[in-house]
Amino acid sequence: MSHVPDLSSMSIDALTAAYKRRDVSVEEIVLQAFDRIDAIDGKLRIFTYTDRQAALAQARKTDDGYRRGARLGPLAGITFSVKDNIPVAGKPLTFGSGLLQGNVAQEDHIVVARLMRAGAIFIGMTNLPEFAQKPTNENAFYGTGRNPWDLARTPGGSSGGGAASVATGVVAIGLGTDAGGSVRTPAACCGVLGIKATHGLIPASDLIEGFSSLSQPGPMTRTVADLARTIDVIAGKDEGDPWSYAVAPQSLRQSAVARGDLKSMRIAWLPLVGNQRLDGEVRQSCEAVLRQLETLGAVIEEHFVDLSASSAIMAPIAGALNRHRFKKLIRENLDDLDPLFRRRLLTAADDTAADLQQALVDRTTYFRMVQRWFDNFDVLITPTLSAPPVAADADPAASLIIDGFACGPLRTQWINYCHPFNVSGNPALTVPAGWTASNLPIGIQLAGPWYGEARLLRIAAEIEAFAPWAQRSLPVCA
Repeated sequence: MSHVPDLSSMSIDALTAAYKRRDVSVEEIVLQAFDRIDAIDGKLRIFTYTDRQAALAQARKTDDGYRRGARLGPLAGITFSVKDNIPVAGKPLTFGSGLLQGNVAQEDHIVVARLMRAGAIFIGMTNLPEFAQKPTNENAFYGTGRNPWDLARTPGGSSGGGAASVATGVVAIGLGTDAGGSVRTPAACCGVLGIKATHGLIPASDLIEGFSSLSQPGPMTRTVADLARTIDVIAGKDEGDPWSYAVAPQSLRQSAVARGDLKSMRIAWLPLVGNQRLDGEVRQSCEAVLRQLETLGAVIEEHFVDLSASSAIMAPIAGALNRHRFKKLIRENLDDLDPLFRRRLLTAADDTAADLQQALVDRTTYFRMVQRWFDNFDVLITPTLSAPPVAADADPAASLIIDGFACGPLRTQWINYCHPFNVSGNPALTVPAGWTASNLPIGIQLAGPWYGEARLLRIAAEIEAFAPWAQRSLPVCA
C-alpha cells in the first residue's frame, strides 16, 4: 500500500477529489486505517471496538458508486470514529465500563445517522474514562488511553480516544461529547481541532433530560475546513432535542477560509479566568497567535475576569443527572465503579432540590454575564488548558503543578477555561496554537456569541494559514 497517501496528510476535500479521480480507492484508505490501528492501538488504547468487516463492505460499495459516477453524499468514503457513550445501532455501548459489557445500542444517535447518510464510514468506538467522568483517559477495563505525542501523557478526556484517532490519521472525523470540556480538552492535548457548538446547534437526540443539559456532541478534525464541512452535515433541527428547534439553517464551509483580513474584529484576550496560574509556554504560544491576528487588523484587549463560578454551577446539575441516569448501577454496583466517579455520586447525594434549583438560577445569571461580553467584543480568546497534557494516570483530584506551584485540583485548575461555555451555552472552539519545547501540543480557545460559529471558524482559518499543523509528524506513527 505504499502508493496510498497517508490520510493524515489529506483534507476531506482533497481525499474526495482523489476518490473522484480514482487516484485512490475508499477500500485502500479503510485498509490503511485498520493497518494503523493494528500498529499503534496496543500502545495508545484508542478503540473499545472496531468493525473491519462492515467498514470494508461499505468502502467497496462506495468505490462502486464513484466508478459509476453515482450521486454520493458529501462525506462519501470519509472515515469517522464514535465515542463509546454515543449510540451506534447494533454496536456495543459501554460508556467505557466493564459493568456494561454486552450492552448494545438499539438505534443511531442522530449525529451518527447524519454522518452515515452523508456517506461517511464508521470505523469503531473510542475509549473514554468510565462514564466520561475524568479530564484524562484513564480506564481500568480497556486500558488507559495515551497521547500519540508522548505515551507518558494523557490524550485528554473524556473524548480522548476520539482525539487520538484523528491525530494519528486513523480517521478524518472523531465524534465526541462535551459537558465540561470533554471535546476541547483532548483536541488540545492531541493537536487537532474540536468544537462545543452553540447549545442545540448539533442536536443531542440521546439525552434523557434535554432542557438543562450541559453536554453537546462535538466533532474533532485535523483542519478547519474539515470541521466546517462536518458541522454542516450534522447540525440542524431534530425532534429529539428541544434546543435544536431554535437553529437557523446555515452553511459554514465558506467561513472556514483564510482571507488575510480581520480588520475591525474586536477580540478580548482572557489569560486568566479565576485560575491561579497559566503555564509559561502555553501563554507564550497563545500570545504569539494573538500577535499574528493583530497583523491582520484585529484589535485585541487583555482582560482578567473570574469565570470560576461555572464549576459550582455545574456540580449540582451534573450530580443530579448522574444519580438519576445511573441509579441502577448505584443500587447494584456502587463499589465496582471507578473510585473518583463513586465519590462524586456519593457527594451529589448531599445536594438538595433547593441546591439544584439555585444552580439553574445561577446558570441563567451566568449566561447573561457571558453574553454581555459580546456587546463589546466579537470573540473571546483564552488558552484551552492552563498547562500542556498531564500524565496519563494523573489523579483529577490531585493538585495541578505549574512552574513548581500547587494550583489546586486538576479537575478545575487545568480545564477551567472550558467549563464556562458549557454553562452559558456559547460556542467554543479549540485550535492548535503551537508545541512546547518537548513537542507537546498547545491549544488556544475561541468563544463567540450564540450561533457565532462562522466567526470562530473564520479566525481559526487565519490561525491555520499562519502555521499549518496537520502535516506535523507524530512520533508514535513514525
